[in-house]
Amino acid sequence: MTRSITSSSFPAALAAVLLASCATAPPAAKKETSLPGVSDSTLGLEKSAVTGVPAPRSWEYSAKDPGDGKLLPRSFDSAPPLISHTVDGALPITRAENLCLTCHAVDKAEPGGPIPIPASHYLDLRNAPTVKRTEIAGSRYVCTACHVPQTDAKALVSNRFQP
Repeated sequence: MTRSITSSSFPAALAAVLLASCATAPPAAKKETSLPGVSDSTLGLEKSAVTGVPAPRSWEYSAKDPGDGKLLPRSFDSAPPLISHTVDGALPITRAENLCLTCHAVDKAEPGGPIPIPASHYLDLRNAPTVKRTEIAGSRYVCTACHVPQTDAKALVSNRFQP
């Protein structure tokens, strides 16, 4: 004879199944085996003990004067170009002073001259996206928010990214 479990008898049936599974003998204790652990020196990007304080890798920004640096290719379409010259003395960029504009706020590119600021930087994309302004839009004024100086820093991890 088959009995069906109704919603009112389900808790009792569940309890019976659980009690029956607990009544069996526990499995025999397995022989403990030693598994190889993971060494601290293999964790993370820095290959030293996780409890240590490693010295940071050395790197330097480009020390080239404006016009002397080599332009590197962009990593992907629409990526902001890297700054190919030193920024010593030009930072921080403040509301009152932006030394980038001294050279780069030109109407057209001259051979061997500074790269002009693109027209997109004169558009206020939030308030008037179709109106070209005569000054740099406020959201584009701090150049180093997107553009960073070139450096000789080595990658922390290898990758196969192709621009």
